[in-house]
Amino acid sequence: PLYQYIQAGSVAVLGDHWLGIRYPSAALGLLGLAVTYVLVRRLFSVSTALLSATWLAISFWSVFYSRVGLRAISLTVTAALFAYYLFRALEPRSTQERGVACWLWAGLYLGLSAYTYMAARILPIIVIVLLGYLLLFHAPARRCWWRMIAMLGVAASVGAPLVVWLLANPGAEHRISEIQEPMIRLLSGDPGPVWNNLLANLKMFTIAGDPWPRQNVPGRPIFADPLSAALFYIGLVVALRYWRQPRYGFLVIWLLGSLGPSVATTDPPSSIRGVLGLVTVFTLPSLAITEMGKAISQRLA
Repeated sequence: PLYQYIQAGSVAVLGDHWLGIRYPSAALGLLGLAVTYVLVRRLFSVSTALLSATWLAISFWSVFYSRVGLRAISLTVTAALFAYYLFRALEPRSTQERGVACWLWAGLYLGLSAYTYMAARILPIIVIVLLGYLLLFHAPARRCWWRMIAMLGVAASVGAPLVVWLLANPGAEHRISEIQEPMIRLLSGDPGPVWNNLLANLKMFTIAGDPWPRQNVPGRPIFADPLSAALFYIGLVVALRYWRQPRYGFLVIWLLGSLGPSVATTDPPSSIRGVLGLVTVFTLPSLAITEMGKAISQRLA
């Protein structure tokens, strides 16, 4: 309900019309852009961050959900803030107190994500995989295991009221019952629908996007032109090549995890259920450009 609370305040201040209803989406879209910039700058470089923010600012996917007046855009803000504070916490800190504070902030935004959009339910899986990856391949993270537990404790505490309410009101989950057939069939031993959904979601980036006109120009992929599509794949290859480095491993884990809600439900690919991908997807073509720029500079030096 977080978006609805913000929207109620916007309508009270601006009026019960298009501006009051849609302004929260535009504001959250801009805030998400700013947070994505500082996240990518911390992970990579200013040039990569500027390119990522520019791509996010002009992409049809992000612009649509930053205007349409739906709650999904709020998830990108809280999720990006979680990722930002997580990687800030993993950096060497000048004081122990500042380091602990970053872990607690990460837990707060992770917990708040539960109040944004149903696709946030994939976040606990993404976080568990990401923390496991960090413990395996990032030595400094192994010294922070108790802080990781504290972060998860904060997230669980923040999200607990919603979980308790949903358990007490199972009828509120009727929407999930309408779209969960692929998972039901998977659990009954038929992986076909989930496999087909996965293929459809992989095509969403460069071949065939969301078919629903209420969520997309029907069939329009995220990277609709050949150059952007090529840069996306080059950036993905770069991330896969250096997957043992946490910043690259994060991109791969997050991007694949963001597909989960659409893979597990009906009517794939769904741009709204995959909205978590907005946090990282435009970093990949930006990485391709910066890496090619470095290679050209080295050859000319």
